[in-house]
Amino acid sequence: MNRFVTLSIVSLALISSTGCATVYVQKSSTLNNLPEPRATLLAGSMVRVGRRNDQRQGDLVDAVLTASMSAYLGDFGVRVTQAATNFVSKHGMRVVTDSVRASKLSQANALRDAVDAIDTMGAIWYSPDGSNKTLNSSTHLVFGKKAFVEPADDLETPNEAFMFVSGRIYEQTGWFIMKKPIFHIEIRVLDEQGEDLMRVSGIGEGAASPFIMDRELKNLERALDGALESLSVVPVETF
Repeated sequence: MNRFVTLSIVSLALISSTGCATVYVQKSSTLNNLPEPRATLLAGSMVRVGRRNDQRQGDLVDAVLTASMSAYLGDFGVRVTQAATNFVSKHGMRVVTDSVRASKLSQANALRDAVDAIDTMGAIWYSPDGSNKTLNSSTHLVFGKKAFVEPADDLETPNEAFMFVSGRIYEQTGWFIMKKPIFHIEIRVLDEQGEDLMRVSGIGEGAASPFIMDRELKNLERALDGALESLSVVPVETF
């Protein structure tokens, strides 16, 4: 990696100072020195297209603007999920999939389902191996922590963990006309009691282009690679 790229990644890692999302890797000390990897269920993985400060799960405007991405958003989502799986495997976890168990976490809501049907046109993707329940790295679980994951808990798998992955693609404009995709990946792992085992937040950017953001899969993958690189330049915080 050349010095310019390294400095760019460090700049992204320090982006919290400008009021944007923060880059960090935080993990529980219970994940250190495990005799064997801890079984971790893919509870949910989601990728959406949204505005920079929009915390909603996409909207009709986003779907219209990103209709051209619908053909490969799923492929990108699979890669994001695999990247998250590979990342947590380096920290003592072995991710398994069980769509039947994970689906027990899915949230059923008539209004939300209607919105999701619109979002599926191009603004949001859920992994078929997980649920539609989402949890980002900054959300605070105060009440009902155990209830948050309990429906998917397997009594025959003691000490199981649950991984939630969320990714967001948004557009950033620089020099008035140059536009580029920014990708924000968040990973959250909970134990059977709903307590945190890991929180991860990384940010990367794709190549810039004049007037119209390059939304092609290759450029989104470049932003994902950048997000993963950003995680490699920050220290792991243990709690």
